[in-house]
Amino acid sequence: MNTYELLNPFTPASIASNPEDFYGRATEITSIDRNLKQGSLVIQGPPGIGKSSLLSRVLLHMEGFSSNNNSKVVIAVAHSDIETVDDAARLLLEELCVVDEVSKKISIDLPKLISYESQKAYNYFAEGRFLSSLLKIIEDKKFKDDINEANLIIFAIDECDKCPKPIARLIRQILTKTQLNGINSIRFVLAGISPLYEDLVNEDIGINRFIYKTINLGKLKPDEAKELIEDKLYAVVFDVQKSNFKLDIDPLTIDRVYSLANGHPHLLQLLGSYLIENENNNPDEIINSYDLVNALQEICYETRATIYDYLMRSLELHGYYEDFLKFINLSKNNFPTVVDKAKVQQFIEPQSILWLLKNNIIAENNNNQFELVDEFLRIRIFLDQEKEKEDASWRVMEISTADIDNISDNSHAYWEHYR
Repeated sequence: MNTYELLNPFTPASIASNPEDFYGRATEITSIDRNLKQGSLVIQGPPGIGKSSLLSRVLLHMEGFSSNNNSKVVIAVAHSDIETVDDAARLLLEELCVVDEVSKKISIDLPKLISYESQKAYNYFAEGRFLSSLLKIIEDKKFKDDINEANLIIFAIDECDKCPKPIARLIRQILTKTQLNGINSIRFVLAGISPLYEDLVNEDIGINRFIYKTINLGKLKPDEAKELIEDKLYAVVFDVQKSNFKLDIDPLTIDRVYSLANGHPHLLQLLGSYLIENENNNPDEIINSYDLVNALQEICYETRATIYDYLMRSLELHGYYEDFLKFINLSKNNFPTVVDKAKVQQFIEPQSILWLLKNNIIAENNNNQFELVDEFLRIRIFLDQEKEKEDASWRVMEISTADIDNISDNSHAYWEHYR
């Protein structure tokens, strides 16, 4: 019996900021690189889809990591306390500058590019006129002369969905003023939960002129998702072998993890992590369906229970729960939950589809289909229904391959119940 504490290489709670932790998205990186030359960008998508990780990796690429780029990047993270355009400007100032209250100067420092002080910018800053302070810096001759040495100056702001209105006003002010002054190398890359772009334009339709493209980030491609799962699981095996312990992985488990998470980066990492934890807690020298089912139970009823409780209450409160169940049933009991748009539109009202899309419960993919964003929500609903039917103690047993592929709302195949 294995008593070795397993390495857990899965990182569901971390942004993949290091290149070695980042998987896939080569197409998106190439597209962003190309499109930034034309204008600013928005990266949007449902929670956990990898927006922050892609943003981090793209910025490294734009600074020259594994590329010929020479851009300079200022990174900020927005939050819900940002209410005005001055609040938004201060967010960037705090990343771009150092405020010296003793000498009453602001020092601007972009390594290997710009380094100087500004008394006037400090005066604006001290008065709480943060947008004026930021504009003073950007319009300064020293700044304009020095940025010519870089391809682009990129202001990257993550979590923009927390405060889209002041961010929209900031973009309008900065890009309008700088372009009027002949500075055309400043770009914004904004990341946030969908519908971020719609929220920005609703505040100021004029910023549409500055946003060259919106990247609607979807799930990882099948080969990318499988590479992530296989690399991390076999890293565990190799680590165990170095200490002369034994650990096997049921090959079908990799396919099941892929089918259940359906390329969703956070869910892949989360399910993989709990597979390892379950084997650590119940060692039997193999990672298989037993570990998988226990991991799903823990995720659905502990780790993500609050999320799923909220989503189901929200569906019921707004009157869309039955339509959501229709969507699930239209998938013909298959995993992952993917349905042709035409079929969904035939059986579900347009307003219901729109609500499910806006609330990131379903999403459009590139194959003219709608898909469920979080497959574990479907599993949680199934578990609840089974629990209600039995109304007694029950425990999870091993899942067969067919069960994983054909799980349905009324399937009893992978649960054994006891009264």
